[in-house]
Amino acid sequence: RVRLVVEGRERLDPGQTYVVMANHRSQLDPVAMGVAFLPRITRWVAKKELRRVPVLGRALELTGQIFVDRGDRQAALSSLTRHEHDRDAMICFFPEGHRSSSRELLPFKKGAAGFAIASGMWVLPMAVSGSERCLPNRSIRSRPGTIRVAFGTPINTAGMTEADRGRLTEAARGEIVRLLEAIEG
Repeated sequence: RVRLVVEGRERLDPGQTYVVMANHRSQLDPVAMGVAFLPRITRWVAKKELRRVPVLGRALELTGQIFVDRGDRQAALSSLTRHEHDRDAMICFFPEGHRSSSRELLPFKKGAAGFAIASGMWVLPMAVSGSERCLPNRSIRSRPGTIRVAFGTPINTAGMTEADRGRLTEAARGEIVRLLEAIEG
């Protein structure tokens, strides 16, 4: 009984893959985003600790998701580097690092921007709203409601260097803030 509304799909170039940066409020966010991208493939960058969660960890492994060790920058970069030539899937990040317990965006980490620059992939900012009402944090029971997913304006990383990570991160965050304001009123 959860309805999905997708906005801005026309911004996607059908022949392009993206590094997706999105806000994160609920366990339903990856599901809503994955459905919004269909029939395209999504790969998620997930903290390695999720590998230990019964059923979920194994499902993430079997579907080819990308695990990173957030406590070891070099190991995380190594995991991501193995995927920098993946051109069959959207590589999705939640740059806040974990779910926000409020509707406020948390500060963004720069790993997604670094990966996008290193791989030469465009960044696609994306906003998800309503998921926190359909499946609140610390709950396993979903409620009826509407989740809105909005695709932002893609950001070209051509010519960017490691020194541009902060600027790219803030540009994506600013676009996500704009999208959230538009879909939440």
